[in-house]
Parts: sequence; C-alpha cells; structure tokens
Amino acid sequence: MLFLAVTLFVVLCNISLGLITLFKNPKSASGILFFILSIILALWAITNYFSLQDLPPETILFWIRAVMFVTGAMFAVLYLLTDTFPKNSLSIGRIRLVLVIGFILLTQILSTTDLVFQRVEVNNGAVNPIPGPAIPIVAVNFVGFLLLTLITLYKKNRSSIGLERIRLKYLIFGITLTFILAITTNFIFVVFLKLTSFVALGPLFALILVGFIAYAIVKHRFLDIRLVVARSVSYFLLMLIAGVFYASGLFVVGTFITKQPNTSTNLITSTILALIIALSFQTFLRFFEKLTDSIFYKDHYSPQLLLSALGRIMASTLNLNELSTKLLKELVTQIKISGGYIVIKHNLSPIKIIAVGVEKQVQFKEEEIQLLIRQAGEENIIIFEELSESGIKTIMRENNLSIILPLVMEGESMGAILLGGKSSGEIYSEEDINLLKILGPEAAVAIRNGLSYEEIKRFNIRLSEEIKSATVDLQEANSRLKTIDKLKDDFVSIASHELRTPMTAIRSYAWMALHRSDVLLSQNLEKYVTRILISTERLINLVNDMLNVSRIESGKIEIKPEPVDLILLIKDIIDEVYFSKSEEKKISFMVLEKQTPKVFADPEKLRQVFLNLVGNSLKFTPNGGRIIFDFFTDGRVVETSVTDSGVGISKEDLSKLFNKFSRLDSSYTAAATSGGTGLGLYISKNLVQLMHGKIWASSEGLGKGTTFTVSLPVASAEVLKDIEKYSVAPKGEVKGLEPVAI
Repeated sequence: MLFLAVTLFVVLCNISLGLITLFKNPKSASGILFFILSIILALWAITNYFSLQDLPPETILFWIRAVMFVTGAMFAVLYLLTDTFPKNSLSIGRIRLVLVIGFILLTQILSTTDLVFQRVEVNNGAVNPIPGPAIPIVAVNFVGFLLLTLITLYKKNRSSIGLERIRLKYLIFGITLTFILAITTNFIFVVFLKLTSFVALGPLFALILVGFIAYAIVKHRFLDIRLVVARSVSYFLLMLIAGVFYASGLFVVGTFITKQPNTSTNLITSTILALIIALSFQTFLRFFEKLTDSIFYKDHYSPQLLLSALGRIMASTLNLNELSTKLLKELVTQIKISGGYIVIKHNLSPIKIIAVGVEKQVQFKEEEIQLLIRQAGEENIIIFEELSESGIKTIMRENNLSIILPLVMEGESMGAILLGGKSSGEIYSEEDINLLKILGPEAAVAIRNGLSYEEIKRFNIRLSEEIKSATVDLQEANSRLKTIDKLKDDFVSIASHELRTPMTAIRSYAWMALHRSDVLLSQNLEKYVTRILISTERLINLVNDMLNVSRIESGKIEIKPEPVDLILLIKDIIDEVYFSKSEEKKISFMVLEKQTPKVFADPEKLRQVFLNLVGNSLKFTPNGGRIIFDFFTDGRVVETSVTDSGVGISKEDLSKLFNKFSRLDSSYTAAATSGGTGLGLYISKNLVQLMHGKIWASSEGLGKGTTFTVSLPVASAEVLKDIEKYSVAPKGEVKGLEPVAI
C-alpha cells in the first residue's frame, strides 16, 4: 500500500505541475516540453509500479518493456527542454530535431522487442530481466542525451548572470542527482548486476527533479506560475482541514455521544457541521491565502495601489530630478529591486542619468547609453532573460540590468528606465512586466512635461539675465538722459536769461525809434523798425515761454494761491491788454456775468493762462468774429470757458493741443496771422494743474469754433481743506489728482 501511495503521489504531482505549467504558458515551447516531461515521469511511475508486482513472467516482461518505451523519450525531451531555456523557444535546427526524434522512435521501437530484453527469469522470487543485443543503443540514448543536457546547461550557466544563473543551478543539480540515481538503480543495477531490488526507488528519484523545478517555480519564478501554486496549496489545505473537521465531528458524535452510527442525531450533526464549514469557509480561505502568500508570495504588492502611488508622484511635481528620483524610488521599494536608473535624453542638453538603490553608480559609456535608448525605443520592453546573445545583452550583463523600459511619447524617444534584478533573487513576473508596460507611456508623458518645465526654467533664467542686463543698460541710459536733461534745463535757463537782456534792449530802442517825435522816419524805415519790434517781442515771448517750461519741469516754479475773482480778471485782461488788437480785427468780446464764487489760484499765473487762451482765440478768429466768456459752478469748482467763432479744430488734432512744441498742420494754424512757439498751451496746462485745476478743449469741428475750459477749485473753507491734502511734486506734478483729460 505504501508503494502504491508513493506512486500515486508522484503521478499526481507530475501531472498537476505539468498541467499548471501548460495552462500558464500554452504557446511556450518550454511549457509544452515541461508538460510532456511531467507526463513521461508520471507514466514511468505507473509502468514501474506494475513491473514490480507479483505477476506472471510474461506480464512482468511486458511492463518492463513499457518502462523502457516510456523512458526512451525522457532524456531526449529533457535535452530539448534545456535547449529552450530561458528563451522559451527551440534553437536547434530542423535536421538535429529530426535526428533526435528519429533516435527516440528507434529506441522505443527496439524496447518493445527481444533486442532490448529477451525474457524474464524468476529465481526464488527474484525477477531478473535478460538484456538483448540492442541494449547498448538504449544506454547511448540515456547517457548521451543526459550528457548533452548537462553540457547545454553548463554552457548556458557560463554565459548567464543573476537570476538566470540561479535557476540554471537548481535545474542542473536536480537533473544530475535525479538521473544519476535513476540510471544507476533502474539500468546499471538491472543490466549489469542483475539487481532489481532498487527499481522501486525510481519514481521517488523523479520527485527530486520535480522538487527542484517546483522550488525554482516557487522561489525563483521559473515558468512564472508561483501565484497558481500558492492558490492551489491554500485551497488544498482548506479542503483538507474542512474534511478532517467534518470527519472528526462525525466520529466524535457517533463514538462518544450517541454511540449509534446510524441515528437521526448523526443527520443533525452533519447538518450543523456543514453549516459551520459553510459559514467559516471564507474566513479560513482568507487565512490560508494570507498564509500561502507569506510563504510563496511574501514580496507581493498591489499593482493598482502602486500605479496609483506612481500617478500621484507624476502629478505632484514638474521638477525633473525630483520626479525621476521619487518615481524610481517608489518602483525600487515596492517591487523590491536591487537598484535602477532613469536615463533622460534631450536634444538641447546632455544625457541625464538618475540612480536609486545602487551601491556604486555605474559609469555608462556614451555609446552604451545611446545603444540602450535606441534599442529600447524599438521595443515595448526589453527583458534580459528573453534576449538572444547580442551587444545589448552584453551591456545588460556587464551592468547587472534585467529590464529596460523605453520612455516614448508620440514616436519620440526620451530615454529609458533601467532596472536591476530583484533583491530576492527572483525574476520579474508577468504581473511586474504588465505593470511596467502600463507605467512606460505615463512616465514618458511625465518626463516630457518635466523636460518642458526645465526648458521654461532655462528660458526664464536667460530671460531674467537678459532683462537684468537690459535694465542695467536702461538705468545707465536713464542716468545719462537725466544728466543731459539737467544740462539742457541749465542751458535753456542760462540761455534764456542771457537772451532776454539784449532782446529787451532791442525792443526798447525800436520802440523809442518809432515813438520819439523829434526823429522823423521815412516810410520804409518805419516799416523796418516796426518789423524789428514785432520780431523782438516774439523772441522775448519765446524766451519767457522757455523759461517757464524750464521752471515747471525742474519744479522751481512758485505758486502763491489766493481767492481770485474770475470776472474781474477777465475784464481786466480784455480792457488793458487786448482791446487794441480786438479793435483792429473788429472782434467783439462778450462776458456772460453770473453769480460766480471766487476761485483759489495764483492770480499772476492764472492771468498768464487766460492771456494764452485769449491770445489763441484772437489769433485764430477771423475779422468780425467774437469771443465769449462763460462760467459754471457746482459749489466745489468753477469752470470758465473761452469760446471763439474761429476756424475750429478737428477731433484728430484736439489730443495734440497741450503737448510741448505742438504745431497743427491744418487750417487751424494756416488761419493764424502770426506764428507761435507751440508752448503756450503746454505751459497753461501745467500751471492749471499746479493750481489743482484742469484744462481741456473742445470743438464741433473745422469752421465751428473752439472752446477752452479751465476748471479751478472754489475758494471755500471746505474745498481749501481738501486741497491741503495734496502737495506739489517735483517737475510740477500734483499728487492725488488725475492727469488732465484732453
């Protein structure tokens, strides 16, 4: 019974492991060959069991030949399996494959004839098979394919590193130990020593190979079915405990309580036990899943949670170094990788390499990095174990790299993530690979955003430096302009003072020449002296205007405000200054006298303002025209308007009126009988602003006259209190008041 139980256990283990591997890798040559090998081992256990039973010699001979038939393909299939490792595909040529299959068939055919075993002799219960002349062919099959298998594994072991080498060592040791023992006990002892006592141990030796492969599956993910194994073990344990619990319950109740095996109490007991099992099934299932995970899957992580954490990292920062370091650190920590690199390539900057978890950063050669990035850009992912021997695999081997994950966005390669082996010595599972494939495009987008951010930062730095340089240049230029402006003001002030003295003398002498009765002038001479007088007056006016502008812009003009009666001021200007000119052009003045409060202003400066306004109106109003003075007040300000019936101003020219040296190239200036400096209105605007007032002009258009309006604060206690809040700033600007709207 023990021999039967061992045989059944071996058969069950082999078939289960073979089916799991096949279902996990249905298109893999390694998975298919491993399934075939597991079936051969199971059949070997079955045929070996029957060959050792107490049966007639003819029947024993049949089962011995069956053992030889089954094992005839065993070593050849093992050789083909090792040839596929770790690429999961056969590398031998068709001719060699045909020769292998032909030799298998030859051995199997011979094993069914008298050429391998002629007969069976039974002496005193001992079974002695008699070998035939073709037994050396069988020996060549067994020993030859076993040697080819070991040589193949040895060569691959020399060229492998890391996890690949670990898995090969387990495979080499399991195969060597299993088949040396099997050949010794089942072939050498039988053929040469005529001993069959140890044949029963053959299937047990097969468990050594199965055990090492299973350990490689569980510990080092050979063929990547560890999760299936873990879940199978957890369900097996659950079913075993449930069965033991149920049977024990029935045994205790039937033996010690009711002492009657067939009573209604047993039915009730069975129902209660079934309910207990049903209610506790999920609890025990979770417990055993956790238990088996801790054994088979102790480094397990949740891909969803890891992807979520990586997504938060990629969304939380645009800093390329911080992003790459955090991303790589999370990967290395959660998947338990020995270390890794992120290689970032950018056209405008050198290749950047960020390392995490490596004891000593590898100094990659430029050509190696270029090759890795170029190769990565052509693949979805590069796995060391799946590569054939090539330059890229040599680079990965020398630098202990297991995974290359390309960073590609819209066909543009931006680098790659280079990962070393797992700290546990295991290979990357399909779950790991799928997670990395999902991560690749998302990481590429994040890296691209980081590169864009780096470009923006570099641009901002360059822009800041250029702005700083330009600001320094502007500051120097402004300083020079201020110096030049001061020199200009000084020159204008000095020149004006120096010019006014001779101009005043010229005007005085010209006036005396015209008005002294004791000197008679000819008609032409009187005409010339008159022109000299007029031109001198113009020059004096120009000098005065330039002096006023210089004082205003340098902040040296002095304002002495006091209450002023506007109506009296206007009448005084009309009567004393411009009466003669208005008579010459037959221009009439009209003052619309109203109850108008006094304004708070400097009378001399205000007189100068209205002299400029009235002078402009006289200059541009044709003969027979009129000038009207009107007043309006709201209790806080008084608006004085000077309206003429002159040529008017276009809307385009209104905005130019109060600019320095403004001269309008229109019928407005063409209608003037005498030229001007272009400074009168500019001075008037600044003087009005210094007196906390406003000035503006309006016209309905050419030929419809022009209105100049001056607004000044009323000389009341309340208004004066508000005016005290304001102070005169340098250059004649008034703090707290809006600029004059023209």
